[in-house]
Amino acid sequence: MNIILFIDSLANGGSQRQLVNLAIGLHQRDHCVTVITYTPLNHHLPRLEAAGVSFECLNKRSKFDLRPVIRLYQAIRRLKADSVVAFLRTPALYAELAGLLCRRTRIVVSERAGITDRGLGKEHYLSGLGHSLATVVTGNSHHYLDALAKALPWLKPKCQVIYNSIDEQFFENGKARSQLEQPPSDSVDSAQSSACRLCVVAARPSEEKGLLPLINAVVQLVDRGITDFSVHWIGPVQDTHPLVSKAQSLIEQHSLQGNWHWEGEQSEVARCYPDYQGLVLPSLHEGVANSLCEAMASGLPVIATDIADNALILGDSGCGLLCQPDNASSLADAMQALIQLPQETRTAMGLSAYQRARELFDEKNCLPQWERVLTPALH
Repeated sequence: MNIILFIDSLANGGSQRQLVNLAIGLHQRDHCVTVITYTPLNHHLPRLEAAGVSFECLNKRSKFDLRPVIRLYQAIRRLKADSVVAFLRTPALYAELAGLLCRRTRIVVSERAGITDRGLGKEHYLSGLGHSLATVVTGNSHHYLDALAKALPWLKPKCQVIYNSIDEQFFENGKARSQLEQPPSDSVDSAQSSACRLCVVAARPSEEKGLLPLINAVVQLVDRGITDFSVHWIGPVQDTHPLVSKAQSLIEQHSLQGNWHWEGEQSEVARCYPDYQGLVLPSLHEGVANSLCEAMASGLPVIATDIADNALILGDSGCGLLCQPDNASSLADAMQALIQLPQETRTAMGLSAYQRARELFDEKNCLPQWERVLTPALH
C-alpha cells in the first residue's frame, strides 16, 4: 500500500514523534511510506533516514500560503497514494482540501488534541466541520473523539480511536525492570539511590504541561517534611522563558535545589527511564501523552492528572495514581503516596504498568488497527 503521512514539521513534539513511530512501523510492515511536511524543522528526520523512510518537505513560505494543498495533491498523484494520514489541525485541513481533487485516495485525519475544562472551542468545531471531507477521523483519545462526535453527530461513524504505539526499546526497559536485570545507572549518584526519583518528560515547559502546579506540589511536600525525593524535568528548557523564570524563582525562594532538577533535552529518552522510580504527568489538558505510554512500557508507576483517557488507561490495574488537574494539593497527595510506598510495591506497580502498556500500546496491536483504517476492503 502506498501511504503518505503528512504533518507540519518533524520538530521535537509529541505528535511528530507519534507520526514518525507510525511511519517506521508501517514501513517495516512492507508498505511504501513517504513522510511529507511543509516546515523545515527536522528533529526527528535522522530516525526516518535510519529506517529508510522517504521524506519530502514542501517549504510553506508564509502563514497563509496555501501552496502545500496543491503540492500535496501533486504528491498524491505522483506517488499514487492509496491513503493520506494527516496529523494535527492545519495539516488535516490541507489534506482534506487536497482530497477534493483525488477522490479515490482515502484521507485519514488524526486528532491529537486535548480539551480544557471549558469543553470544545470554536477551533474544534471548525476542524470538525472540515472533517466532513475526510474518510476517517482517528484520535488517540476516547475523551476527545466522544466529545467531537457528540457535538457533530454526523462524524460519529467516521471516528475511531487508535492509541499511540510505542517503540520496542521502551518495552525492553520494562522487561529488564520486571526481571530485575536492569543494572543501576552510572549516572545516578549512590548517595541519592535511596531517594525516590520521579521524572517529568515534556517537549516544552508550558502552562498546559502543569509546570507551576508541580513545583507548588513539591513545595507542599517539603513543607510536610517529605524530602527524600527528587523531580527531574526532562526536555528542552529556555532560561529566558517567562514560565521557566517564574518556576526558577519558586525553586530558589523555597530552597528546592535538592528536590528539583532541570535535565534538559535528551536525545535518547528511552535510556532515561531506567534511572527513575516513577513518572509524574501534571498536564492540565492534552491528548494521551507519549510520556505516559513510554513510562508505562518502561515499567514505571505513573502519577497522572485525571484528564483525557488517563483514568481509562490506568483503570483499576494498580499501575498508577490519579490526581486533579491544576491542583497542587491533590498532586502532592498522590506524590506523597507513591514516595512513601515500599520499593517492592512500586516495583509491582511498575510491572502492572508494563503489562497494561503491552495491552494498549504495543505496535503489534496498534499497527493492524491503522492498516484496517487505511485499507478500504478491511475498514
